[in-house]
Amino acid sequence: MNLFLKECKAIGKSIIFLVFVCAVVLFYTSQASGTEEMHVRQYYEKDKTENAFLYCPFIEPPEGAENYGAKYAEIPEKIMPKAVSSLVVDWQSNKYTVYNAFGLGRQSKLDDEKKAEIAQIVFDVTGIEAEKIYSLTYDKMMAYPDNTIFNDMDFADVIPIAVTYDEYKEKMRQVDKILGGIYGATKFQSNSSVPMTYEEKLEEYNGFMSYDRITGAYARLFCDYMGIVAALFSVFVPVAFLMRDKRAKANELIFSRDISSKKLILVRYAAMVFMMLMPFIVLSSFPSVYLIAFAFKNNMPVDIFAFLKYIVAWILPTLMTTAAVALIITTITDGPLALAVQFIWSFISLTLGGFAAYNNGTGDLIYYGMNLLIRHNSLNLQFYKENLTQIALNRIFYTTLSLALVVLTIYIYEQKRKGEFDVRGSLRKVFGNRKKAD
Repeated sequence: MNLFLKECKAIGKSIIFLVFVCAVVLFYTSQASGTEEMHVRQYYEKDKTENAFLYCPFIEPPEGAENYGAKYAEIPEKIMPKAVSSLVVDWQSNKYTVYNAFGLGRQSKLDDEKKAEIAQIVFDVTGIEAEKIYSLTYDKMMAYPDNTIFNDMDFADVIPIAVTYDEYKEKMRQVDKILGGIYGATKFQSNSSVPMTYEEKLEEYNGFMSYDRITGAYARLFCDYMGIVAALFSVFVPVAFLMRDKRAKANELIFSRDISSKKLILVRYAAMVFMMLMPFIVLSSFPSVYLIAFAFKNNMPVDIFAFLKYIVAWILPTLMTTAAVALIITTITDGPLALAVQFIWSFISLTLGGFAAYNNGTGDLIYYGMNLLIRHNSLNLQFYKENLTQIALNRIFYTTLSLALVVLTIYIYEQKRKGEFDVRGSLRKVFGNRKKAD
């Protein structure tokens, strides 16, 4: 225990660790906070807001309401005309909102050649020139009342579709390639919905109250945002910590001590993971305490340990993996190569997850797969429950992988102490012999 506390203290004094903590706090304050406060405020102001239950998940829906919101339904007959109308409006103005893998949008403009390619895609899908489609779209919009938003409009009666749904989706993927981002993919996953019934809305509310007990949904949302920081930046902490020994030339001293390689590696690994986990737990106390106090005040069910449970289940395996990768690569190379390896891996995981998420048919950034981090940028409970097995397998896999890497690190470190494993020395010999030969 003394060694563990000593290692934790050393990590806590590291400038890199303090920078990591600042990054976690900054990301939380700028991206992950505020949703629960907004919903609590809506709850207290429900009598002033028409259909307040549509905006706040813990307001029970009343019977007899005219509108219970909408749910996603992949209906090709509704998706394709609406998507084409949106595309030609953007084509006419030559302004396309394109998203990257992280869900961040930007405006894209095309040169005449690429704009003509978009026009050709519109023609391939509809059999009508893009200019004519734009006129039909414009006339349709002008016929609607002033307070009608675009997503409520139905263009099926004015825009013909000359391709199958699969062919249409392929054309939209071509649009993505032309624009250099995610554009067309959103046009076959977020432009179709059907009205929810009272029974469906009530079931959604009951699930939120009985299964999530208010805090569960917000804990998932917290872990979605903070998992990005854990995947991208946590590797800097263990690499900096492990490189400290090299800079201080302490390896020779450590090698000569009686402490076993197993104990040293396990204690160091545990200290690194523990210290990196603490900022997430501390930050989660703010929304957790806020929601618990709200639930107690209003006699609502609440899971007081929800944030802790989701952090351990979702974020901890990611931290364990990044620390294990840093541990084994730094032990082998005695250099910072792990920074590049882990950062590239994390970035690819985010990118692949982002593209897959935009195609999941929910309109939310939700993706599990077998990537390094779990994405669930939504309060959606149904999709989470339907994929609970996949999430569990994902987290078990990375937990197992990290422990296996630690075991392998112990073996490699023991060999280095015996002088039987020296990658840097071997490389110097190889390149030294080449120079002599030259």
